[in-house]
Amino acid sequence: MPVKQGLGLPIRHIPISGPAVDLLDSRKEHNDNSPVTAQELRVSFEKVKTSLFSGLDTLLQSKI
Repeated sequence: MPVKQGLGLPIRHIPISGPAVDLLDSRKEHNDNSPVTAQELRVSFEKVKTSLFSGLDTLLQSKI
């Protein structure tokens, strides 16, 4: 394959269209949930931390 030096500038905008694009656009989902804060993640993790590490410890001991 031949190698071309440089780009053919300016690069013009080419609209992307077609049946696949139309289908993806019609399936576009919208999420109105607010972003999760680090504090909320910390609180959620604290609730399951003990059981999570206990389960991991049990798995590690069963592998030995």
